[in-house]
Amino acid sequence: MPTKPQPLRKRAKKPTKPRPKRTKAEVAIQRLNERGIDVDTQISLLAHVTEGKSMKSFVAATDGINQANIYAQVRRDKEFAAAYALAREDQADTFGDAISDIASEVLLGKYDPQAARVAIDALKWSAAKLRPKVWGEKTTIDVTVDGRVSLIDSMLSRAKELDSAEVVDV
Repeated sequence: MPTKPQPLRKRAKKPTKPRPKRTKAEVAIQRLNERGIDVDTQISLLAHVTEGKSMKSFVAATDGINQANIYAQVRRDKEFAAAYALAREDQADTFGDAISDIASEVLLGKYDPQAARVAIDALKWSAAKLRPKVWGEKTTIDVTVDGRVSLIDSMLSRAKELDSAEVVDV
């Protein structure tokens, strides 16, 4: 006598973790990563950097933007990347102006000279890294040669000297 087929058992569902709700800021950041930073925010960032302020302080003052958003925009948008690079170069000039201001205020007695020296050194270093052609240390090497020296000729004459030298067996 044939047996009745057994009904298939349904698999028990694995318990799933409830998905955590995302905050409004996280949703806004994801949207920014997808579509980029709006033009007004880009302009504000460029002005902020040109004034010598850090990107970190801009991010702290702006809701919904983080440094990853800005770096993604730099990689995605060539025009913004060029404008950001120019803003960084201008920031070096701003640091140069700040050096002059600090030096003047030290002469007026507003700052401790040792503290001012530390600040000036930090600003000089930053300016040299941001715009080395203008603020970096320039090294020049002047070389004058009275005659032509052929490297091959000097090597051949040295080889002849070594061939004609006496070999002393020890």
